[in-house]
Amino acid sequence: MIKFDLGGYFNDHFSRHLKFYLLFAALAILGLVLGIISANNISGLLTEDKIKLIFFKNIYININFFIAFFGNTFIMLILFGVIVLVNISVFLLPLGFVLIVYRGYLAGFSAVALIKIYGGGGIVNLIIIFLPFQLTLMFFLIGAMAVCMRRLVDNFHAGAFCFFSVDYKIMFKELINLFIVFIIVNFLLSLICMIITKAFIISF
Repeated sequence: MIKFDLGGYFNDHFSRHLKFYLLFAALAILGLVLGIISANNISGLLTEDKIKLIFFKNIYININFFIAFFGNTFIMLILFGVIVLVNISVFLLPLGFVLIVYRGYLAGFSAVALIKIYGGGGIVNLIIIFLPFQLTLMFFLIGAMAVCMRRLVDNFHAGAFCFFSVDYKIMFKELINLFIVFIIVNFLLSLICMIITKAFIISF
């Protein structure tokens, strides 16, 4: 009988990638702080229409469970693909750092915007919907970056572009495991949020 030891998997995963998690967590926090500061500096200019313009979509979208679940899953799949691409070379790696900071920035800016625009309702949705999804998204993005950067660092001997003499099997196995766990968590969060409220946040 095959047993999926989730606790054992993550214990081993974190023990091997902890320093990378800490690095990217620091970058995410930096972006978060910058986003909060930026939103506070222009708080008087924040309106619902301008926020929609900034993010090219509504923060609140009345959608059903399946659109919410598959929408976030598709976006995460794209982000995982971007992370894999920027980790094929030490020259592209800084773009991965920028991505993490940018995601943190959007989260911080959006959190302030929700409160400024929607008041008490914004705080409720921030706690119930926004924070769980953004923290989940950021956690798995950091995990993907940690896995890919670990492979890049371990294979510096292969040259600036790690295409040859590198075993990608372990890296992709870990990424697939992370993505499967993300899908499970995303499913549960989507279900809970759609039961509580129809106001839902698609990860941007």
